[in-house]
Amino acid sequence: MNRFKTFAITAGITALILMFSVNVGVCWQQPGVSPMHSGGPMAAPFPPSRMGPMQPPHYGPAPPPGCGPAPPPLCGPMPPALPFAPCMPKPSCWNVAVEFGGRAYSTTNSLVTGDATGLSMDWVRDLNLSQNTLVGEIYGGLRLPPSAAFMYTFQFPRLDSGFGALGHSLDVGSTNFPAGTFITLDTTRSLHRWELEYYPLIGCNYRFGPLLLAELLVNRLEVDGDLDADGTLETNGSAEFVEFYLGAGGVGEYAPEPNLFFRAKAAVTFLNNSLGLFADAEARYSPQTDPVGCNQSALGGVRPFLGGGYRFRTVNVEPSDTEEVRFYTHGPYAELGLIF
Repeated sequence: MNRFKTFAITAGITALILMFSVNVGVCWQQPGVSPMHSGGPMAAPFPPSRMGPMQPPHYGPAPPPGCGPAPPPLCGPMPPALPFAPCMPKPSCWNVAVEFGGRAYSTTNSLVTGDATGLSMDWVRDLNLSQNTLVGEIYGGLRLPPSAAFMYTFQFPRLDSGFGALGHSLDVGSTNFPAGTFITLDTTRSLHRWELEYYPLIGCNYRFGPLLLAELLVNRLEVDGDLDADGTLETNGSAEFVEFYLGAGGVGEYAPEPNLFFRAKAAVTFLNNSLGLFADAEARYSPQTDPVGCNQSALGGVRPFLGGGYRFRTVNVEPSDTEEVRFYTHGPYAELGLIF
């Protein structure tokens, strides 16, 4: 556990150093191009927006005055007026992008528990729970280009069944199952996740900022056990475990092309005698749609996207000085969604 804490703290400090280092060359603006520089009209037309799915659907190159998102400025030899000031001019009107989609997440799982006697049990190896599973998710969010986003993810309940002899005693509700008891079990787990992203460091086609997240894990466990060798004495128990975690970390985005987008984020999670790590990296592709007017695209203001990524999640919980729960899951996912 101490080694994990050291790794989590080191990773967090390293991420902060890298995040602030890359800002040294953030989007240098040319005189006469940004509203930050006075002295007559702006220079030649702005390049197209390259901030990917953070923006509402792509608009025409010259929308009517007071309508449409403000594009990023050209890059030039003059730095911004403030060291960490956003490079993007203030939008001419308030832009909101709504995002909705679904994911298919292929996970590899591990769950190891220990009790006060020092015994441990691997729920995948000893109780035959599934090591690999396919999980469905839906998510939605509100994005306020270019600086903020709020996302919600719901992971559908997943039923898993197992059997085997207990490696240590197990309390399920009011029922105690001694070590060595042969049991069959059903477990159903669902997850709610809330994420808040903020981007104070904005470049020409990239941005960085802090990430806050919260997770609510709901796990329903039903156990049937044989308390004697011939199976004539049986008992059962059921319980619902609800765990809530908070997390803090960072997020970064990079859009090399208007329809190609990369995001990476990581956070250290904590609360309720736990310490964990959440990490996610993804890529998205959005087909180009021909603009037909202000706040509209060829699909009527809706932009679809395809994506894929990889996620890693680990949690270490110490209910007491002699008990520990170690859980991790990781794997790739594919996603399909809409932005409008």
